[in-house]
Amino acid sequence: MIPSAVALDLADRSDTVAQLLDSGDTCGAGEEAAALRQAVTDAINAQQIPADYLEELQGVANELELQVPRCPEPPPPPPTTTEEEEGDD
Repeated sequence: MIPSAVALDLADRSDTVAQLLDSGDTCGAGEEAAALRQAVTDAINAQQIPADYLEELQGVANELELQVPRCPEPPPPPPTTTEEEEGDD
């Protein structure tokens, strides 16, 4: 069995990803999905996940992270002009 504290933590993290996606916060959802995947990895490494669940649980966590839309890149800063460029007109 998966310890209840571990199972609850993973379930809460999964719910948080869903809530963030529902609210349109893809950046937050992506961060939380990555944190969920890491929590799964940590639980596996700590031998808190029975062997029967290892592959499926890790696969689901990886797939969830991949399915969350990427956080949009911020726009590039506007070009700056130097005093030299301003005087060349």
